[in-house]
Formats: sequence, C-alpha cells, structure tokens
Amino acid sequence: MGKEFHAAENRAVGNVTIWSGRVGTLVGCVSRCHSWQACKSVNYFKNNRRCDLNNATRVDSPNDFVADQASVYFDGNGDTPGFSVADSDHSDVHTTQFAATVEPRYSDCQSLLEAGYSVSGVYMIFPAGFSDGLRVYCDMETDGGGWLVIQRRQDGSVDFYRGWADYRVGFGDLAGEFWLGNDNLRTLSDSSGSWDLRVDFQDWDGNTAWAEYGDFKISGQDYRLSFDSYNVQSTAGDSLDMHNGQPFSTTDNDNDGCTLRNCAEAEKGAWWYGTCSESNLNGLYFNSPWEVPNDYRVITWASWKGYLYSLKSCSMKIRLAMFDN
Repeated sequence: MGKEFHAAENRAVGNVTIWSGRVGTLVGCVSRCHSWQACKSVNYFKNNRRCDLNNATRVDSPNDFVADQASVYFDGNGDTPGFSVADSDHSDVHTTQFAATVEPRYSDCQSLLEAGYSVSGVYMIFPAGFSDGLRVYCDMETDGGGWLVIQRRQDGSVDFYRGWADYRVGFGDLAGEFWLGNDNLRTLSDSSGSWDLRVDFQDWDGNTAWAEYGDFKISGQDYRLSFDSYNVQSTAGDSLDMHNGQPFSTTDNDNDGCTLRNCAEAEKGAWWYGTCSESNLNGLYFNSPWEVPNDYRVITWASWKGYLYSLKSCSMKIRLAMFDN
C-alpha cells in the first residue's frame, strides 16, 4: 500500500534534490518517490513536467521552502496543505490530498533502471519470495547499470569478522559497507532466474579491475556457491574458481575443505573456503596495501594483486542474465 502524500500548491523545496527528470504525470512522479528509499518529498512542476525527488522535507529545510507558481510540493506531513500559496491569477487556493495507493513494484535493479531510475542508491524491490520487499543498493552506472550490490568493502567501518548468524541475515549499511545476507542471496538465486556476478576492485594507486561470472547461485542450508562460466575478458583474473561448489564457512561454522585448520578463523573472514582461498573479500580491512607484511588475512584477489596485497575496496553485485541479451 502506498504512503499517503499531502500537497502544498505553488510551493517547492530547494537544495535537497537527489534526482530530477521529466515525468509525464504527477502520479508517476510520486510513484518514483515511493520506489526510492531515500526520497522524502517531491516537487512537481506542471509547465515542463519536471519531477524533483528530495531527500528532505519542508520541515527539514524551512529556509528552502519557497513559493513557486505552477508547482506542487508533496510530503507525508498532514499539515502540508496549509502552506499552499494562491495562484497568481486566482484569489482562492485549492489544496489536495494525494495518496499513491497503486505504484509499480519493481523486481530488480535493472527493472528500475528501465523505468527511468538512473541514480545509484538504496531502493525497495519486490523479487519473487519477498512479499514485503527487499531494501537493496542498486548500481546504475557500472557496465550499463542495473546491478544489485550484495557486498561492499571500502573503508573498514564495518567489522566483517562475524559468525554464521550475522552472515545469514546480513549486516552493515547499504550506503556503505555491508553483506546483504545469505538467506537473501539464496532466495534471490532460487526464485528469480539466472544471475551474473560481477566483482569490482580498486587498489591503493587508484587502479581498478573486475571479474565476471555466469549463472551465479547460492543454494542449500550451507549456502553453497556455484557458477557455470567465467568471462575471459575480465581484467582481474579468476580467483573464484577454486571456491566454486564450496559451502559457506564462518569462524563458528567450519564447512571448508581443509583438514588442517579452520580457514575462516585462520584468514579472519567468512567465505566459500576450499583449502583455503584464492580470494578472501570478507577478510580484515587494512589502511594500506602492506600494513601488516606477509599477512594472508587481508581482503585479497590473488589473480590480480597476489595473496598478500590488501585491496582498498571491492564490491560484489548481481544482475539478471537476460539484461545482457
């Protein structure tokens, strides 16, 4: 059910817009706001059909809430209609209440992209198996956009050395560092078609690289990883092949293929460890490539920078394979 919005005629709020574009109808403009988690209010300009999505309301930015003829401002505050301004050629004011009770429910990030949501950010999607929706971060820029980000490391602000329960449900901040959750990954890959996996990397000199895999899937109670192809054009090399077919392991749930040690404990991470790893993207975050010499517990992708180089950032993202056709 859509959130009820209230209108102030001939009003707009400035300096808080996070997306602006031409939208054919007022209803369509408000529906866009409902589909974007960060959107708190809307300006709609009738003359040119411009739609502004804002990350703040008139209450948050009172000094930026101004009179603007032929515009309509919307937010969820019931007092908002009282701030309407009369039309310049009329003495009366017609205030309205607007409720977007019917809104598109997009199932993935590329559906949002195709509907005109071209800004990367946090969205609510409704894939099969998620009746209440799933909040995700959509990357609308990389390689054509439409990617659903499932993991991000960038500054060490979130502790990734965690147990099975945390990795099962997910943790962190979708706009920063996070793990989407193994239950979510399994449900997505079980019910929504074939996904491509892309992994992006950056080193401490600003160089970037990527690797891509086809038919990515997480399955079973042990969240086993599988994929059926590797994109040979990938610039980072393949450091996931030895992990293909492996169950997920954490320090408190050792499912790896190593009989000598618990790889998650030894490498201070959580991953689809074999014996033990050629990649460890949930390892410890360090603030330089060689902060701790000869330390294999770092965030690493061995085929690009070797086993001991600590990467500055990485992100894992998935996109339905049909997008590439």
